[in-house]
Amino acid sequence: MKKEIKWETSKGIATYTVELKLEKEINLDGDIDTVPCCEINTRVTCQGINTYLDSWVSKLNEKIERNGKTYIGKIGQKIVIEQSTYDAIMDAIDAAKNHPAWIAKKEIIKQNEKEIDELSAKRRQNGYCPKCGSYCHGDCQA
Repeated sequence: MKKEIKWETSKGIATYTVELKLEKEINLDGDIDTVPCCEINTRVTCQGINTYLDSWVSKLNEKIERNGKTYIGKIGQKIVIEQSTYDAIMDAIDAAKNHPAWIAKKEIIKQNEKEIDELSAKRRQNGYCPKCGSYCHGDCQA
């Protein structure tokens, strides 16, 4: 799934890309292999400004009025955006986060965290010391 949002800036056309990757190529000591994955990648390009990878979109604390336009958000530290652009970008990100593969990934992560917490609690009951990483029963602090 890939979605591009384009808008005009004072420097030219800007493009924000949201992509949900379900597989990627990796280099295994010279052998290229395709493996399954589930990653959301964002990228912004703008004429006159370098390309930013993993460009986070955020709301401004205060609106900015410039050239008869009202800007309410920003991408990185250099690009300000209007409400319509902000909404389009957030809709694209939400669409990626609502994809069944992304939801399944988040459920697996939640289950893994639960299992790790249970295992850690059991280890601590058996004398495991998270401070020194052994079963010293707290003797490392003596």
